[in-house]
Amino acid sequence: MTDDTLYNTYIIPFSNTKGFPQTHRISVYKWIFDIIWSYNIISNMPVLTIKNSTGKIYSINQLVPYFAYYIQDNTTGEPIMTVITKDVSLIEITAYMAINRTWSGI
Repeated sequence: MTDDTLYNTYIIPFSNTKGFPQTHRISVYKWIFDIIWSYNIISNMPVLTIKNSTGKIYSINQLVPYFAYYIQDNTTGEPIMTVITKDVSLIEITAYMAINRTWSGI
């Protein structure tokens, strides 16, 4: 199996009409994640929090354009996902989530 078959890529939902904060519960591959958008009032930049459906936090990141955030399981050290940003502002966010399909999900 090559590296490109280990990941599925999804667009992370963001609605510029809802403002901040906003939460989206999404089912990705065989896991459910809560995607929470908020913003840092000091830097005026969006913040992305990723949790599982039971509330375990996997990531809290202030986002910047054109950057890749690597997220791993703190318990097992396994890579969970990579979040890749494109457009990041308070009115438009384009971000992609690449999920490691071999993650055990523990």
